Amino acid sequence: MNPASRTGGSPAKLPRALAQAALEAAGSVVFVTDASGAIIWANAAFGRVTGWSPEEAIGQNPRILQSGLHDEHYYARLWSEIRSGRSFTSRVVNRTRNGDLYVVAQTVTPLPVGNPSPTHYVAFQEDVSAEVDHARELEYLAFTDPLTGLGNRRALLERLDEAWRQREHVALLLMDMDDFKGINDRFGHAQGDQALRNMGDVLREAVGGPAAFRLGGDEFVLVMIGDAGSEGGEAEDCAWRIRADVSSRGVEFLGHPLSVSVGIALAPRDGRDSSALLRCADLALGSAKLARSGVMAYSPAMGRAAMRELALRQDLEMAISRGQISLAHQPVRALTTGRIVSVQAVGCWHHPRHGAVPQEEFLPLAEQTGQMVAIGEWVLREAIRLHVRNHSGSGVRLAVPVAADQLHDPLFPARLGRLLLTEGMNGDLLDIEISDSRRLEERGAGEVLGAIRRLGVGVVVDDFASGVGQLGQLADFPVTALKLNRSVVREKLRSRHYRGLLRGVIRLVHDAGIRVIGEGVESPEDVEMLCSIGCDEGQGSYLGQPCADLAVEVAAG
Repeated sequence: MNPASRTGGSPAKLPRALAQAALEAAGSVVFVTDASGAIIWANAAFGRVTGWSPEEAIGQNPRILQSGLHDEHYYARLWSEIRSGRSFTSRVVNRTRNGDLYVVAQTVTPLPVGNPSPTHYVAFQEDVSAEVDHARELEYLAFTDPLTGLGNRRALLERLDEAWRQREHVALLLMDMDDFKGINDRFGHAQGDQALRNMGDVLREAVGGPAAFRLGGDEFVLVMIGDAGSEGGEAEDCAWRIRADVSSRGVEFLGHPLSVSVGIALAPRDGRDSSALLRCADLALGSAKLARSGVMAYSPAMGRAAMRELALRQDLEMAISRGQISLAHQPVRALTTGRIVSVQAVGCWHHPRHGAVPQEEFLPLAEQTGQMVAIGEWVLREAIRLHVRNHSGSGVRLAVPVAADQLHDPLFPARLGRLLLTEGMNGDLLDIEISDSRRLEERGAGEVLGAIRRLGVGVVVDDFASGVGQLGQLADFPVTALKLNRSVVREKLRSRHYRGLLRGVIRLVHDAGIRVIGEGVESPEDVEMLCSIGCDEGQGSYLGQPCADLAVEVAAG
């Protein structure tokens, strides 16, 4: 008897060449990718079914098969499973090379099987289009979100087109879950899917299935037609009910409430086509999230603000070359004597159409558009040049805000050193201010700050005391001064208990040789409170507004 045929014996291993021949001859589609998702092998059935020959497929990503009917959330679930060493099985609609849709039952398996760090993935796809009513199945999938059963974006646009043809009033409620990424991170994608299904159930129950849609990810739309769509008040009432229902569903299955934000737009008041109405609802949703108000209806002011931001984004790139950005200086005074000990460089953009744009508005735009480093370098050069010209020999320090991206450039300290040498400024008279202190912990920032301190330049952490986690950074980075956030000065110092805690913290930082500066000083009472907790210096409208030339006052001070 052949030992391999005994009960309980190990199965015979299939020779590699024979295994590949079997896969090549299989009637189902089989292909293998590397860890990045690039196809490295495909069988003959791949070519027959997809229209892409195996030779053409090599090096391509399986995205060439995507139909566009499945959103990013579906693919996030797929990659989450297979990158964890688990197989993923689903029914998916693909598209052939010539554009035809077909349905496959798909299983994607990581290799080695069960390994949490796969090196390859193998996909088996069985064409099951013939097993379903082809036209009805594809039409259903073309207009339906597979996770929630709600209509998808295409179905929403069809419904809105019908409303435009009938000249109906429409209220469009655009919503998404707050911190949906946090739900996936804390509870896993399976619970995230359940949260989305629960959200779909809430909307379906609110006004009926045909009026509720999922656009993708955690973004949903509810459409109210006719009389219900003509009144903003009824739409807002509906939005608040949805928020309450979603919150209670979260308590039921996660143990804590879920939160959703809603933006509302009305047609024809706010927009007369689908694109305009969705854009207005999106602006309202963004405003609701920014204000943390939960629900917000579109107003023309939002549109004007969006147009202003778009214009500023487009014009910011040329602002420096056109000489539109200038510097002012705000005094920082010793709280006990009132003497000016430092001046902070404050940027202002003189826009030809929108007037004066403060740095609090244009610097975030510069960061979003990748122009922060260029603007930051210009501000630093100009501030040092003006300080040497106006305050040389006064002993007054200069404070200049520095972008987080500059602190992650290993060549920044060398450029700063050359600039100080060229302008003839002592590094001991310069402070760089870091507003986004959360990024201090990113790789490379500590080395750059150390090199800056070796030039004699001080390091000021802005917005200190707005988060307790910043205390731990004092031991890791060469900080020379801390700034108390404006909200701390204006609000938290009103609490006797908070003042006592902050007084103890300031004693600790003083022992480490670190100065403390209070921002937002607007009254004699603010000065008195800051002095009572041991704060060294202050800055704000009561102590001096930003102005173009402080040279006379500094000389007198």
